[in-house]
Amino acid sequence: MLTDYFEIELQHLALEQEITNKLLVPINRTAEVMNLSRGDLCLIPAVHPALLGVCNQRGRLLWVLDLSQLMGGEKQDTKIRSSEKITAIVMMMPNQLEQQEGRIAGIVTTLKRIVTLETEDIKPIMSAQTQTSHFFSGIVTVDFPLESNTFNILDVDAVFRILQNFAATTPMVKL
Repeated sequence: MLTDYFEIELQHLALEQEITNKLLVPINRTAEVMNLSRGDLCLIPAVHPALLGVCNQRGRLLWVLDLSQLMGGEKQDTKIRSSEKITAIVMMMPNQLEQQEGRIAGIVTTLKRIVTLETEDIKPIMSAQTQTSHFFSGIVTVDFPLESNTFNILDVDAVFRILQNFAATTPMVKL
């Protein structure tokens, strides 16, 4: 079966070196792509550091998450201009396309392209492969005309499970 994915890149610092992670996010778990400025975010104190805050999405509050930091990247410099543009993919829980609840915006460094894959080409992640393996549902190598890349496939359900754990330990947080 063919499935479409967004190819995204997440950049973060690790031991003072910039690291780029290339991931695929299932399009069927993505409601939309948003462009925001840092000034659009309302910071919320006393929540997990990866939860940057909330923004207004057509009159409703939408939590904004730093995907890179959630996956272990160092916190980015907070002295960023409020006019700086950021790209976010709005991920949703299963069967929530028409609903507004059960959504979260994940900040990405780059949204590159749409990749179509055969489901059987996706290989399972070895559980002890990395500290962040629990965020991924599989791994795949894709041959493009001028390059070949290996991608982890983001497990959107795992992101929501981890956020639900944050919500359970932080009063007043509802995702």
